[in-house]
Amino acid sequence: MEWTSKTKIVYGPKNIGSPKTKSRFFILIACAALIFFGLGLGTYSALSHKKFTITEVFVDGISILTEDAVLGTVDEYFSRKNFFGIARRQYFFASPTAIEGVLRSSFPRIKDILIVKSFPRAIRITIRERSIWGTVCSFSAGAGSRTGGKNIQGVGSTTLSISIENESCVYIDDGGFAFAPAPFLEGFLTKKIFTDEQDIKVGGSAVPENEIILYENMIRSFKAVGASITAMLFEKDLPRDARAYAGTWYVLIARDADPEKLVEVLKPILETEVRGRLDELQYIDLRFGNKVFYKLREK
Repeated sequence: MEWTSKTKIVYGPKNIGSPKTKSRFFILIACAALIFFGLGLGTYSALSHKKFTITEVFVDGISILTEDAVLGTVDEYFSRKNFFGIARRQYFFASPTAIEGVLRSSFPRIKDILIVKSFPRAIRITIRERSIWGTVCSFSAGAGSRTGGKNIQGVGSTTLSISIENESCVYIDDGGFAFAPAPFLEGFLTKKIFTDEQDIKVGGSAVPENEIILYENMIRSFKAVGASITAMLFEKDLPRDARAYAGTWYVLIARDADPEKLVEVLKPILETEVRGRLDELQYIDLRFGNKVFYKLREK
């Protein structure tokens, strides 16, 4: 009988490193941290050097806005520090996008703006301001009232007056954007839109652009019958209709109407039925195609 001997394998403890090895590892980590901190501090000091501080701000393109107002707003922005505690005036940390946002918020009159930094200490701001297209005035209940309100039609035509709220008018550009408060001016020095929207604020859209387009098309088309469109009125309760004022009378139209086709219907009415009595005309209703209704003013 043969005996087979068995060999027992014994594993020793793992080599987990000596205290000396651990000490070297921590020293390397500490050195790396110091180097990183030193580089960061050096970079911060270099970028924050007064040589890279914006000291010159140039403003171009303004007409109504004043240079002092723009520079004052920019200086106010630069007087603060960013999230990292770095002055916003530092060239490498000055944000054109942030400056643009501050200027647009402070001056709704700004339509376009371009901000360019010039190394190492200058910034140039080029502004294009909004042009006045007309005014928008909100009104309270009472359109068509015989009493009270301010006259939007013409001298002595109180049958078409509406009640205008105090300080409820704004200047708008050709896109319907409200950029400045406007006084209520009787007469027709500017194009006027009246609306019963009460939440009209400077710095936002006052009327949809399609209403501006309709107004412009009405002006252009109605010249063919010698009518000058001087104001339009839009009401929330009549979302499909609008009024277009032409001196001492007005027309009722659909908001999606084609002004040129309206004129084709209007022209024979003015030349026949209303001829010679235009000063007595109160309104003509053109909302129903060839079915036209009109009303003469009561004497």
